[in-house]
Amino acid sequence: MLEEKIESVNSNESSLLTQEAMAFLLKLHRQFETDMKDLEELVMQNKKTQKGFLSNTKSVRDTNWTVKHVRADLQDRRLIIRHSAEDKKRLRTSLQSGAKVFAADLMSEPFLTYKQRMATHANVNEEINRNNSELNVYPTSIMMIPRQWNMIEEKVIVDGIAMSAGLFDFGLYLFHNTLPLSQSGSAPYFGLTGFTSYHEAKFWNNVFCFAEKEMNLVEGTVKASVLLGSDGIYQVEEMLYELRNHCSGIHLETDKTKTITDAARYAINIAHKRNTHVICDDSSKGCDREDTLKQFEFETVGVVEGFDGTCVSNPTMTDMVNAIYNHYMPEPNQIWKKRNDCIAFLETVNELSV
Repeated sequence: MLEEKIESVNSNESSLLTQEAMAFLLKLHRQFETDMKDLEELVMQNKKTQKGFLSNTKSVRDTNWTVKHVRADLQDRRLIIRHSAEDKKRLRTSLQSGAKVFAADLMSEPFLTYKQRMATHANVNEEINRNNSELNVYPTSIMMIPRQWNMIEEKVIVDGIAMSAGLFDFGLYLFHNTLPLSQSGSAPYFGLTGFTSYHEAKFWNNVFCFAEKEMNLVEGTVKASVLLGSDGIYQVEEMLYELRNHCSGIHLETDKTKTITDAARYAINIAHKRNTHVICDDSSKGCDREDTLKQFEFETVGVVEGFDGTCVSNPTMTDMVNAIYNHYMPEPNQIWKKRNDCIAFLETVNELSV
């Protein structure tokens, strides 16, 4: 059975780690333990060989398909605020800031303790239920960014093995929040990080399908954005294809202290080609706190180039970012804006035989 190695930190934590929730986590672990071992080998192989587009997936890039539509509350993502949520006051400030989406980030804060991570889960669950019971207190949609599938949750042991941190975060959030989210017209939304190959997208899609069946949910209820860095740019189309029934777009890690790159233009092109959002996510993790003018210039260029929204960590940037996007993008998104000026990027890439 699932064994919790530490005592309950507080009552909120105990209320989340119910026997029913733990049984669901147990099923996830046992269903995908072998798959994760196989995935490790595939990812390692990909790192050794991947230097451009894959020849064996050329048909995916060349055929006509699109990502399934998202719900109304994810159509407009002009501003996403992303940070951990162990601090209730900071969480509520972000939810009240005027952002379209709040992303509770369990991945980008490497020094969070187990207690803080559980507090994040508890605080987000409390706000979701509060929002539902008080007739949409916040018009802000909520996304959970779990840790990566290949990280471990040392405090939770299944069959003598530490559980995948990614599966733990995903499963706990899905189990407790799907019902109240659906009652308020939303659904469980996730942001998946660390992708370097489409194999990881395929793995998560299998996780979503399994979890939906276990919880008697309609296929496609779970939606996930792929938080993508430069390592995965060559397989972005394949990732979208694998997740096409569960995908809510791309979050492209972009250094906002620099200019828009050809790779970013390529990502915008692919996302819009496949009828999904592309969000500018700050990989520098500092521009939105240190240089307002530089942030203003970058966000303006970003929306003109074609981004459907931007992600920041500082709620005080809300008014400025909203003003920029409201001016240049009065509609909920600009998926309609197709661009095919990626020749400079494409010319640097060779087909690989795999």
